[in-house]
Amino acid sequence: MLSLNKLNGLRSTAGERAQRAAKAGRAFILIELLVVIAIIAILAAMLLPVLARAKAKGMATHCMNNSRQLMLGWIQYYNDNNDQLVNNYGLLYAANEESAKTYNTWANDYMTWSATDPLGNPVNDLDGLTQAPFYRYTGNVAVYKCPADTYVSSQQMAAGITSRPRSYSMNFFFGCPKPGFTGNLNGTYPLYRQFLKAASIPTPADLFVTCDEHPDSINDGMLQENPNSDITQVTVWNDLPASYHDGACGFAFADGHAEIHKFKSKVCTILPVTYQQFQQVPYTADSSGAGTQDMLWVGTRSSVLAQ
Repeated sequence: MLSLNKLNGLRSTAGERAQRAAKAGRAFILIELLVVIAIIAILAAMLLPVLARAKAKGMATHCMNNSRQLMLGWIQYYNDNNDQLVNNYGLLYAANEESAKTYNTWANDYMTWSATDPLGNPVNDLDGLTQAPFYRYTGNVAVYKCPADTYVSSQQMAAGITSRPRSYSMNFFFGCPKPGFTGNLNGTYPLYRQFLKAASIPTPADLFVTCDEHPDSINDGMLQENPNSDITQVTVWNDLPASYHDGACGFAFADGHAEIHKFKSKVCTILPVTYQQFQQVPYTADSSGAGTQDMLWVGTRSSVLAQ
């Protein structure tokens, strides 16, 4: 028979082995957990950029659909109005249309980062869009807004404004730019055509009508750019197109088609939103030449020289 001391020793040894086995089991489980977490982290790191790109692509597609709807309305408008293009008032002419409740331009609103425009009209007032004769050809305020444009200033949030109603602007060479205008030459660039009728557009597939405008730049309903193809005559963006779609912008052309154009310059063109008035950046700030290429791509699709 085993003595009491030997028996206690065996029990102690067995207990220690059991404790060591339990500790080993717990350690093994912890290691497995850490491995699983690491695998999940790796998969997430791989998948998140893919999902982000997919989301950006979906928003770009939505943006192009909005642009097409605006262009269908734009085309139907001149078909119903003796070939006359819809008015495209700039500066405070658009804001004045909203104040006077005359609504004679396609977008009778003026975007700012304040709660109101310079004439006191609320920036989230939809009347400037819905009361315009052009609206009957679009019929949905959602098509005036790019889904990627979610920008609202702190001042606007404090005033209860959750969204600005418009992201798109119209090329300022298209449509009557102010009340009483009757010429066919642009007032800022008099060597270039101002298109008042659809029949006067020589190459509709090559000239854009609407595009996203950068949130800091957008104000009136028009986007103004230098149409000159001479690099010495192109110095800065007058108005800055947006780059919502991973550095790209949606453009819609006079023949009705829409496309997404990828910009190149992160110095001059693909700029962050500052919630302040747009500050022009000279193309010479980008030594790579990408800023000039961006400006020329847009400018040379804005208008044509008068013959």
